[in-house]
Amino acid sequence: MAETIITPNQVDGLAASATTDTTNATNISSGTLSTGRMGSGTADTSTFLRGDNTWQEISVTSGTAVTHAFSATKGGVNQTIATNTQTKVTWPNEEFDLGGAFASDKFTAPTAGKYHFYVALKFTSIQLYDNALSLYKNGSQVRIANYFISYDSGNNTGTPTMQLEATLDLAVNDYIEVYIHQESGGNVDIAGGNEYTWFTGYKIGAPGEVYSSSISRSEIEYASSNSITIGPGEYGLQGTTNRTVAWSSDLTFTLGSGGSNAGSTNLSGNQWQYIYIDESSVTNTTLTAANFINSTTAPSYVGSKRAWYNGNDRCIFATYVSGGSLKKWYTDGGRFVQWAEEPSYSQVNGGAGWTTIQLLAPVMSKIVQVSFDGAGVPDSTLGSTWRFRSDTTSSTGITIGRTEPGDGQFEAEMNAVHRMCATYESGGSRYIQVYGDSPSHNRIRMRTTGWNLPKGM
Repeated sequence: MAETIITPNQVDGLAASATTDTTNATNISSGTLSTGRMGSGTADTSTFLRGDNTWQEISVTSGTAVTHAFSATKGGVNQTIATNTQTKVTWPNEEFDLGGAFASDKFTAPTAGKYHFYVALKFTSIQLYDNALSLYKNGSQVRIANYFISYDSGNNTGTPTMQLEATLDLAVNDYIEVYIHQESGGNVDIAGGNEYTWFTGYKIGAPGEVYSSSISRSEIEYASSNSITIGPGEYGLQGTTNRTVAWSSDLTFTLGSGGSNAGSTNLSGNQWQYIYIDESSVTNTTLTAANFINSTTAPSYVGSKRAWYNGNDRCIFATYVSGGSLKKWYTDGGRFVQWAEEPSYSQVNGGAGWTTIQLLAPVMSKIVQVSFDGAGVPDSTLGSTWRFRSDTTSSTGITIGRTEPGDGQFEAEMNAVHRMCATYESGGSRYIQVYGDSPSHNRIRMRTTGWNLPKGM
């Protein structure tokens, strides 16, 4: 039987390009093309297809974010400049320093990026010679502005201000200084007036860079003895890269090295565990459970970031471990966290002087809710007025209530009173002090019932 070859144009609906291993886009008239065939990278709701056929994350900013800025002046102090010498200009007066990157007469870049600088300088007398104002980067001259005033029979009057403006690309820890050079043949002075001589600069924000505390605090709930639910949230994260990170659904985070993040600390005994955004794991501004980490290391408040950090990791919550398991709490995503069950009480007898009481609250929680209840004893003729104080020095403190002499039925003499108490920190714990002015037959008991998250968390 003779072999018959069927060509593409003999098959209804088959494009001629079907004889090759590629298909012209004009031949695709219906159906859906797999995202994997369109470009490389991860295709999801947070990415778009770029012109280079890669899926890239969408980054949106509401404006240009200034993460670091400063302004420094001479503070009214003149500075003497020798002739024919490159002399560093000193800046004894800081008008502001957003981010804390200006010190010792220089600006040091805390993060990589584009920075804009402006400097103005005025001599106290006119100089009819070549003068040069310079910006130095890491000890080397990178920008220079010259002016030369020639002598013209005394018609030159005034003392012009030299100015220099530049935008520089800086790496982390690059530093910028101002230098001046004059060739008058003698010493001259820089005018120290703040209106004459100044040095300012700021970082030009890129999309995703932020200078903020929490933008939308997450509602973090107890889930089990070793796991929590982290509700949708959005936070500014300043570390090796400054960005806004977020997630739009509940995340179940399991604590410990065998949980969501292998770098987490295991739960044991009685301890506070702090929940952080693990900056080193963040490669996408949409976070997953693996981007969080728990640690027994407490955070510190970083003023330049307006938030609580341990290194580059931002703290968003704290939880207590009792007997190796998480202690249950309730919160609605606001500042207040309430214990599901009261912890054991502390007791103080009257007439014992100011007594220190440790509270079950994390180290950064300055405001703690405490439940007080008290009693007198039968046949006593003396009652007691009870007070607490938020430090170790106040003389009278704040009144809690009074126990009267009576039948000795506990809590009958002073029903439970719940107070939000300012506290003090010592050795990584929160405390108040309590005092009753009667002899020991009157007593009061205290329990921590909740605590407030601090600002920036």
